[in-house]
Amino acid sequence: MKSAILITGVSTGIGFATAKYFLDTANWQVYGSVRKKGDANALSTSELFHELVFDVTDAKAKLNAINSIAANGHDLTILVNNAGIAPSGPLEVMPRNDIREQFEVNVFGALETIQDALPQLHASREKHPDIPIRIINVSSVSSILTSPFTSLYSASKASLECLTDGFRRELMPFNIDCVSVAPGPVKTPIWEKAMTREHIYADTKYAFVLEKLESYIKNTETQAISANEVASTIYHAAIAEKPKTFHLLMKKKWLIAILRRLPSRLFDKLVWKSINGEKRY
Repeated sequence: MKSAILITGVSTGIGFATAKYFLDTANWQVYGSVRKKGDANALSTSELFHELVFDVTDAKAKLNAINSIAANGHDLTILVNNAGIAPSGPLEVMPRNDIREQFEVNVFGALETIQDALPQLHASREKHPDIPIRIINVSSVSSILTSPFTSLYSASKASLECLTDGFRRELMPFNIDCVSVAPGPVKTPIWEKAMTREHIYADTKYAFVLEKLESYIKNTETQAISANEVASTIYHAAIAEKPKTFHLLMKKKWLIAILRRLPSRLFDKLVWKSINGEKRY
């Protein structure tokens, strides 16, 4: 059997670490998507890796690329929806194109990727009734805790959690599982990108946040876990007989459980206390 896994967004961060983890750990054919040809060259040294070039918002290119897995004679058994973006900024002044792009990538892109992959996942289930057939969505702690200025990202990840639950329940009769891995801060280039969003705050009533933003982001990054730790969790979610449906993965996980039980008004005050103190959690 030539079992295959598809991971979206493998050029950097969690996607890259996950693709490498599977290449180093399991004898699977690993398909990874990038938006520009050659972005996965660091993974292409393995004969088991296959670069797919598509943007998750490009329906035609995505479907053609995913169909190439079956055309290559490989049985798709695992889909990892990892591709995502996280533009930050105050909701009041957030550019509407940014708002739409956030959902096009994180929600609609993921949903349509699952739809495109499911015919092959169903076919693999029929051919191999005894192996796990699984969809793993990379979510975030932000799906359950909303912080100011990343509210849009939280909304997209909360939507992804709803889709995860929906697909899992709808696919139960076909023995195809759908779970999520929800990291807290992860050491990836996303923090560098966050620092380039200062223009969203400039010349607005939220400009006062700028003086706190750099220290806040750097402090958050110190609390980050490694992308490889997330990759390991994704791998074990893929091979486990019965994985948890929601994997919260971060430092101070116990604190998140406490914060979720606080009255909303109290939590609001604590959030701003953290921002003023230039730290998170």
